[in-house]
Amino acid sequence: MSDRIASVVRVIFACLFLVGTAQAQLSADDLAKRADADLRSAQSLFFNGKRDESLQTLVKAHKKVVQLRGVNAADNRLKGLEGKVEKLKADL
Repeated sequence: MSDRIASVVRVIFACLFLVGTAQAQLSADDLAKRADADLRSAQSLFFNGKRDESLQTLVKAHKKVVQLRGVNAADNRLKGLEGKVEKLKADL
């Protein structure tokens, strides 16, 4: 009985590991879209006077831009996203 439980537990952990790694590896397109959405959200928060929330959202966007650079450093959207990050960073 305990061997059977151990086998089930191993299968469950293996499935959770596979799901986690699949979600961790976003495509360049997904990263660019999410970073752009976060940047737009951060800008909107900034214009509405919510600086702390804007800064937190900007940090999330910047992390996605860095991930995008790691996935595809030649992505043509990268320069524009980095420019938006720097501009909003200067505004804050």
